Amino acid sequence: PRALVASVVAARLAAAYAPAEALRHLERALELWPGVPDATERCGIDVVEVLGMAADAAYAAGNLEQSLALYDEALAEIDETAAGERAALLLAGKANTMQDLGRDEDTRANLEHALSLVPTDRPSVARAVVLVALAGLPMLAMDQEPAVWERAAEEALAASRAAGAREQEAIARVILGAALAYSRRPEQGMPELRAGLELAAALGEHALVLRGYLNLSDTLELVGRHQEAADEAYRGLGVAARVGLTQHPYGLYLVYNLAESLMSLGRWSEAGQLLTDALDPRISDAVVRAMLTMRSATLAALAGRYDDASRDMEELRRLAPATDAQWELPLALAHSIVAFGQGDLDRARVHIVDGLQSAADDSLTERYRWPLIWFGLRIEAEAAHPDSDRVAHLRPYAAKLSATQAQARAYQALAAAELARATGTPPDWSPAVEAAREAGDAYLLAYALLRGAQRAWTNDDRDAVAALLDEAARLAAQMGAAPLLDEAQALARRARLRVAETTPSQAETERATQPAIDSFGLTDRELEVLQLVAAGRSNPQIATQLFISPKTASVHVSNIISKLGVSSRGEAAALAHRLRVETPELMS
Repeated sequence: PRALVASVVAARLAAAYAPAEALRHLERALELWPGVPDATERCGIDVVEVLGMAADAAYAAGNLEQSLALYDEALAEIDETAAGERAALLLAGKANTMQDLGRDEDTRANLEHALSLVPTDRPSVARAVVLVALAGLPMLAMDQEPAVWERAAEEALAASRAAGAREQEAIARVILGAALAYSRRPEQGMPELRAGLELAAALGEHALVLRGYLNLSDTLELVGRHQEAADEAYRGLGVAARVGLTQHPYGLYLVYNLAESLMSLGRWSEAGQLLTDALDPRISDAVVRAMLTMRSATLAALAGRYDDASRDMEELRRLAPATDAQWELPLALAHSIVAFGQGDLDRARVHIVDGLQSAADDSLTERYRWPLIWFGLRIEAEAAHPDSDRVAHLRPYAAKLSATQAQARAYQALAAAELARATGTPPDWSPAVEAAREAGDAYLLAYALLRGAQRAWTNDDRDAVAALLDEAARLAAQMGAAPLLDEAQALARRARLRVAETTPSQAETERATQPAIDSFGLTDRELEVLQLVAAGRSNPQIATQLFISPKTASVHVSNIISKLGVSSRGEAAALAHRLRVETPELMS
């Protein structure tokens, strides 16, 4: 009996910071439970509660199949008719796990069943939980009009406030913020996202804090604020490292978001290392692993590392895919880029067609459809014999699809120039260069500049060739986009021009290992102090090493915590380690 109670207490203490450890304690409690006749009285909870806690811990630890099995055990122990609200809460938890396993239809069905079990004549936490879960389904965001998603989030928020469910209120505000941003109102969505994040932090709900950073970074990336998106993702990963949730699905999705933003910024070396570090063989969530692998394959192909990309694609074939546009369209693009790079145009074309036909043609998918439209037209423009039927197939997509965000407008401009090339019309690359520059996407800009230089060479405009080619080569070299750099160098040789130094400089190499710290606005002295904080030094030790007073050291630490947007020196140290700002000398 004493061991049982101790196991439950230990699990409660470990749940927030060490879910795998909490799960082990709960597994022991479940083993001991049958041998303690008055287990419920001693522990203050029944076996259903213990099973639910274990299912939550398994989910947080990344053991999704085990989480699902534990939810099923808990549900088998209760009568849905007599305990409808309790069953609904368990079904909502189960649906969350099913969603991460890629079982979208089962997820929705589970939640709709859960909603049927809760009363509608009074506020309840269970109703709030289920409505929030329904509003947060990615498939709702992608398959419905933004206004539908927004209404679902508002209903969930109202139900949460009526029930006094503060945790659900935080989630609902995060969802509503994302819905508003996707409804082309980011100026209203961002405050809701940040408010939800702040509430989650105040409640000490670490997984929810990660969800807030996940949605915030995604929304910032959507509207083309790549550096801010990367900063927020880094902050979220700092929290994950501090509280032991780096393997939580939200922590791993933050890695995916961060890699996407870093690729937009042209920081490919950093993105590649991040993905390599994250793709731990112990990741049991097949969907998350597939997303990270897909991002790695895309990066490798764009960098010209086709063998690495092929290995990643082989790995993807062994993983269970999701079924929403956020997965299917980027996956089709990854397949097409790899096939195109390997010279298999027919296979590349098939992936483009399949991808474009895999999701509803609505405004929410412009983020994922435009890259496919552009790349499909690029394939035809660069083919020795463009396929007129393929061009005719792609043309309506380019004509009908909206382009409300800067990134989408860049792809739209690129697609227009590719369409001109594919149909034998002299293309004007200036709009594409301007749109790519506005979008802040380094690869798209380098590509548009290169094509503009080639067009200027055709027009015998050597001055324009030199200017465009120099910037394209510089960007391609900094990113490590070998295919683009090879093309730029080949054109430079034909034009008998010298382009910018195309080997990354020492400063750029250093930035690849200390990537985003400059974005936080630390002074040189504050950076020195942060390095010492990351090395575990106390304020008096920092003062001694830097020949300053302990009070000055304390002021620097307070300023650093404020600038990094963290809540403690421990969180600042975790973020510093994630950004690799510590030095061997300090760590020795």
